Amino acid sequence: MGPTGEAVARNLKRLRGSLTLRELQRKLRDVGHEISASGLQKIEAGARRVDVDDLMALAIALGVNPNAVLLPWSSDEPLEVTGAKVGDLVLMWDWAEGESPIEGNRQGLDPNYDRKIRPAGVGSRVPSSDAPISDEFNLRLAAIGEDIKALMEQVGIEGRSADGND
Repeated sequence: MGPTGEAVARNLKRLRGSLTLRELQRKLRDVGHEISASGLQKIEAGARRVDVDDLMALAIALGVNPNAVLLPWSSDEPLEVTGAKVGDLVLMWDWAEGESPIEGNRQGLDPNYDRKIRPAGVGSRVPSSDAPISDEFNLRLAAIGEDIKALMEQVGIEGRSADGND
């Protein structure tokens, strides 16, 4: 069993919580995928591998995305996936969510990276350096500015522009 399989075993135990193995077996059956209670126990013990169909069905039955089943959940766990020792929990999750390459450095990145990892029309949440800032981003930024202004007024601080004329 590799590091990803070990993470799956730990995560299945964590995500199952108080749900019994038989209850999870029923949830899996309800989504059209059979894994026996003993098979689930073997997964948790690291004695049975999970294939991609198992992974997707487990994520659906547990009400999470596949990354929550696949990836380390804490910096206290080994921070690696099969094929890469990452060493940084945030970087690992950013990579799995398509926000950055596994190395974490977007500089010098293949300009087609986002097109390789997402179908057309499913954009990255991280704008590339040459992408225009979205209207949604501008609206959020304006709302944050208004919140800051209101807080400053509450504590008696007047807002000033950089040139002091405001």
